[in-house]
Amino acid sequence: MENSFVDIVFMEYLATIGIVDVVLESLTDDYGYKEFMTVEYFKITKFGSYVLGINKEEYQEEVSEDEINVTENFEIVIGKTNQKLKYELYFDRFLKKINKEPLVYELEFEGMVKALKLGIKIKEIYDYLQENCNADIPKNVKAQFETWIRDSKRIKIKTVTVLELDQENFEYIMRNPKMREYIDSVRRDVIVLKNSKVEETRKELEKNGKFCI
Repeated sequence: MENSFVDIVFMEYLATIGIVDVVLESLTDDYGYKEFMTVEYFKITKFGSYVLGINKEEYQEEVSEDEINVTENFEIVIGKTNQKLKYELYFDRFLKKINKEPLVYELEFEGMVKALKLGIKIKEIYDYLQENCNADIPKNVKAQFETWIRDSKRIKIKTVTVLELDQENFEYIMRNPKMREYIDSVRRDVIVLKNSKVEETRKELEKNGKFCI
């Protein structure tokens, strides 16, 4: 049980937030049936040594005092630039601040959801980073932004007036030139929600990692 707890801490917490790198080993239980993963080796990362107080200068050396950078760990790190207040006011609106000095923000799904609710498109955030970063955005972060941008366009909640018809009246309207002028769109991929369940639907979609704007 003790070893299982240690493995969980390393794999699901320390490795996830970038404090350690781990090498995993696949094992089976005493009966040779159940397979599970355990930590065979681990190494403290530069970020981890900074967070744990082992070497505070090592992590800071990666970021110039006058730069804004995005790391492979999905962090935006801002040095002591004279533009610091501008960046802080921008990112404070939707991103979680995880460190004050240096100023560090976390890029995560929840932050993108909050930005969309504020009317800020994910593509705008990506363009803002590209414009202001002194170094290239890491490939894994670029790939995640591409996924977020694509997924943010897939589900939308709108207030619409729905016309329920039988087949005969549907055909009548579609043949009537005047009536067709009043139609915004005819689509099959539309689900009509109960008016009282709009927010519950949005929350359930976001809980399952789906953007809904």
